[in-house]
Amino acid sequence: MHHEQPHWLTYVALITAVVGWGSSFVATKVALETLRPATLIFFRLAFAAGFFAVLLHARRSKPGMRGARAPLREFIPRLVLLSLFEPIAYFLLETEGIARTSASSASLVVASIPVLVAIVARIVLHERLDSRGWAGTLVSLAGVVLLVVGDNNPDYADSSLVGNLLVFGAALSAAGYIVTARSLSGRVDPVSMTFVQMVTGALFFLPLFAANMIRFGAPEITPRVAVAFGFLALAATVVAFLSYNYALSRIPAGKAAVFINGIPLVTVIVASVLIAETLSAVQAIAGIVIVGGVALTTIRSRSAAAESR
Repeated sequence: MHHEQPHWLTYVALITAVVGWGSSFVATKVALETLRPATLIFFRLAFAAGFFAVLLHARRSKPGMRGARAPLREFIPRLVLLSLFEPIAYFLLETEGIARTSASSASLVVASIPVLVAIVARIVLHERLDSRGWAGTLVSLAGVVLLVVGDNNPDYADSSLVGNLLVFGAALSAAGYIVTARSLSGRVDPVSMTFVQMVTGALFFLPLFAANMIRFGAPEITPRVAVAFGFLALAATVVAFLSYNYALSRIPAGKAAVFINGIPLVTVIVASVLIAETLSAVQAIAGIVIVGGVALTTIRSRSAAAESR
């Protein structure tokens, strides 16, 4: 079966998403200086939902676009399930986790997503995983265990373990999101898909935001926090999610997931420049093990894809 080569714009979209998400770990650390996790997530999703509402309205006001809404209703249940995985579970676990561990550690745990996608796809979609794939999976997960258990970052005392475990839960949620998206890619346009994700997420976090406002009052917004939030809302949410959903509509989800490997590199660079975070020996070793395991799984995927043509 002949597969059309992905357009270069697909790869630009993937790189854009990776840069946005990789930088988001650092921006989240800064925003959490004055914002509580649920407040930050609600603001972030509400802003994105409003942006996509305006975008969809503008598109539907054009000739030939009015019928775009009807097919969407058919996929609402799956879109809501997609939203439960990401942004709801992912944002909640990631944000709470980042509050308890370093941005660099969090991004290294997230590097296990491609391997988790392979495991979830094996269970849910019954996709085969050969010996090299299983070896890569086990190596990568061993790296995550090493990081979660052995991360003794002095800045976070005993909270690194809890923080890294929460981020690992976020990684599992992201795997569920990517596998669920496979059944929607190409059938729901990326803008509509992202809009439903953002609206569902904003509605979920609205009561938590309201509770925070009643209990703690309006948060203090420093210029530094405002810039971090602006980046999270626009670059790491609107642009990154739209870019990744666009890419998922053009190439297989497993191939798109491999690009997530670049997130830790972006995070480590941005964290070292902006918030003076450095990698400990345990973080560095665990990162090498995680990426090495993912590389094994990726090589397996490419060779398997070549054989299937």
